Amino acid sequence: MKITSDWLLASVMLAGALLLAGCCGSRIAECNKFVGVINKNSEAIKKGADKLNSSKRTPPDIAEFAKSIEQAGDEAKAVELKDETLRGLANQYREMLEKYAAAAKNMNSTEPGAQNKAQAELTSIDATEAALINKVNAYCGGK
Repeated sequence: MKITSDWLLASVMLAGALLLAGCCGSRIAECNKFVGVINKNSEAIKKGADKLNSSKRTPPDIAEFAKSIEQAGDEAKAVELKDETLRGLANQYREMLEKYAAAAKNMNSTEPGAQNKAQAELTSIDATEAALINKVNAYCGGK
């Protein structure tokens, strides 16, 4: 079971979208603030996933990975945004991270089939993350 994620690619795409954006200053400032949190945390989550994929998936490794996701969610929640659309996207991002952390924690489950279910949830969340990044790109890169 490999944990896959396009977090780093998504970060690069978001950064590129913001560089090309031509919308109003306050929207750009808020997009930069939100994307900065995503980029910072996506690297930490990717490192955690890579470490987990290269380890024997010990309970402490899995717990550490889940904790890094929870911290990312906490940071996303702390970002103050006035733009209503961007605030909605930030809430979707935070909710996605909460589901991601819960699924990661379930990788430590001893219940039959729970680890396979958690892996399926992690894969599903990757697709959700990609769709959300596309929405942020469209909004923050739009005119």
